[in-house]
Amino acid sequence: MIVASQKRWALMHELRVEAEPSLDELLARLSPADLVLVEGFRHGLHPRLEIHRRGIEGPPLAKDGNGVIAIVTDIPELASALPVLPLNQPEEVARFIAGYFGFSF
Repeated sequence: MIVASQKRWALMHELRVEAEPSLDELLARLSPADLVLVEGFRHGLHPRLEIHRRGIEGPPLAKDGNGVIAIVTDIPELASALPVLPLNQPEEVARFIAGYFGFSF
């Protein structure tokens, strides 16, 4: 299926019996791209943000070496060795992402 408009288009691919593609395989289809934001794929070493909302039991899942570069939360008092970003301030989160990857914002 293809979805198209005046300014963009997207192709949807049905897997049927094929195996689910890896994140690397999917990213190769987006090339060339300067930055790709991905939801899911939490099992990998790619740089990512952890969303930790009030009401989630237990501490954030971020640990050394698991790829999490910052925690985005609605708990301002959350203590972490990683940067803690405000959930309800998307511009600040975007500024952090841009800075992390060396883009100007």
